[in-house]
Amino acid sequence: MRCPRCNGLMITDRFQDLQDSTGHIHFYGTRCLVCGEVLDPMILENREKRRLARVH
Repeated sequence: MRCPRCNGLMITDRFQDLQDSTGHIHFYGTRCLVCGEVLDPMILENREKRRLARVH
């Protein structure tokens, strides 16, 4: 996978969110080795919602 920000290499990584209200502390996402961009399913879902709102 390539980074949408800089086109760098994205790797799968494990992250911690100590303030998550769902009770899950760890989650998996992708991180760019060049610029540090982090993507996970929630980030992608929110970006898609914003994109669709701009289209309509």
